[in-house]
Amino acid sequence: MLDVILLILKILGIILLVVLALVLCSLYCVLFVAASYRMQIEKKESLRLEAYAGWLFRAVTVRFSLDSAKEWEKRLQVKILGIPVLRYPNNEKRKKSSRWRKRVRKTKERERAVKDLESISEEEISKSWAEEPEQMVLDERPKEMDTRLLQEEEAEDTKADVKETPREEGTDGKEESLASKSKKNKRSFFGRKIQAIDRAVRRKIGSMRKRILRVRKSFSKLRKRKDELLEFWRLPEHVRARGSLLKEIRYLWKKLRPKKVRGQVRFGWEDPALTGLCMGGVSILCAWYPGQIKILPDFEHRVLEADVLVKGKVRFYVLVAVLVRVYFNKDIRHMYQGWRQL
Repeated sequence: MLDVILLILKILGIILLVVLALVLCSLYCVLFVAASYRMQIEKKESLRLEAYAGWLFRAVTVRFSLDSAKEWEKRLQVKILGIPVLRYPNNEKRKKSSRWRKRVRKTKERERAVKDLESISEEEISKSWAEEPEQMVLDERPKEMDTRLLQEEEAEDTKADVKETPREEGTDGKEESLASKSKKNKRSFFGRKIQAIDRAVRRKIGSMRKRILRVRKSFSKLRKRKDELLEFWRLPEHVRARGSLLKEIRYLWKKLRPKKVRGQVRFGWEDPALTGLCMGGVSILCAWYPGQIKILPDFEHRVLEADVLVKGKVRFYVLVAVLVRVYFNKDIRHMYQGWRQL
């Protein structure tokens, strides 16, 4: 009996250890295995963007493309273990099984048979099936039926003539009444349209007034609470919280920034002062990636041309560590609670 119990416990322990090992492996893969990304941007006459991301030796891949030359056509594809899970737009044909092909063949054969039947002219069918019996029926009709039909047609003609005569006599009055009615209908239609436009304009003006009043109220509240906001901003706890947030942002940028940036950028504005300001801001890239990217400012023309390739890696444990540190920081939590109260 004890041997059986020990054997069952041994099996349960092995199963638990296997489950724990799988959980730990999955956590390690999610947190420490890097997800690589690559992005290429080309801007000359049109903008073209291609992005790719892969994780766990390309077990999960994502592709995205955007092209302005083709009316901003977007394409997205997600694959897991080589199997497409998401496609936009989904234009690829599905794989056809043998059964489905047989059904398609049968439907095509039926359609062909129907077309062959329709191709036979109606005249041939009438000649083969309907000419002789109809002639027999017409010949067998009695003469009395013909006379009755002629009398009925003459009576209908006389009734139509009688009905038409008063209409011809009173056409002028009725035409005048119809013209007046059409004019009244047109006037009423245009009047309704003008009223609808007037109402829409009034509604828009009213909504704009309400928005302007809300903005004024918000500015007036800020002016009244100016001293409170300054005190909130200058508190030592909040100063420490801002410093810690800046440290976390720098840490994220160091760990997640792209490792390789290669290409060439040529830009320029009509005002050379703006071009100089942009050059001062973009020159930081040359310091971060020396010898990898070329920046060519044009102080005479308004130009924007680029051909840039960006590569990098992301590890999710960095994001998790930053979120944990921010959540357990007392200064940041105190600043957040105070901002909500304000």
